[in-house]
Amino acid sequence: MFLCLDAARRVLLTTLILFSLMAGSGNQVSAEEGTWSKHAFSVPRQRAFKVPSPDRKKTVLVQELMLAVTDAGMPVPGIEGYTIVLPAEIAWAPDSKAFVLTANEGGQDEGWYVTVYMLEYDRVNYYDVTAEAAVRFRESVKCLGADEPNFGAIKWLKESKNLLLVAETPARASCSDKNARWGYIVEVPSGKVLSELDAKKLQEDWGDYLGSRIIKKSNR
Repeated sequence: MFLCLDAARRVLLTTLILFSLMAGSGNQVSAEEGTWSKHAFSVPRQRAFKVPSPDRKKTVLVQELMLAVTDAGMPVPGIEGYTIVLPAEIAWAPDSKAFVLTANEGGQDEGWYVTVYMLEYDRVNYYDVTAEAAVRFRESVKCLGADEPNFGAIKWLKESKNLLLVAETPARASCSDKNARWGYIVEVPSGKVLSELDAKKLQEDWGDYLGSRIIKKSNR
């Protein structure tokens, strides 16, 4: 009974947030580019935030760190009550069928993770596409303990079918290379690794899309 009431409250709160945001003025993005990707929008603090899809039919909404999606102005179910932690950045796929969130677990020295959200079957479904890439990264960079690499999403490829990710050694991990960084092109939503790129190849092929976080660390 209590679980049902709690779920109902989350749905009601999400609906109220959606209508509050939709009633706001305009539908334009006003935010800095992402620190991982120049093609992402950094989620600002202390205000409502909208990211319209390329086809202008859908919108990602963030208010009070709650994430929601609308399609043609109507709420899309699937992520009611889902919250994020800042800093975070969001990027739509060119075909407007998916968007990706790169977010932090609680501070600049904490872990970064990537979640893909796909609009399918009249709902929003979310996927972790980093599992295979994480295994390959740990095979290339030997670290003490079981620390997961940081992940950031850089660029959508082939519309929403593939995604370029960057993995790096976490700040507090003890690894053979503390500044290791690898790129992975993965299939969405399976996460199958299609291609690996070392730091040099990543910079050569995709440098125009890499955000300030990666560029600064590469120049150390």
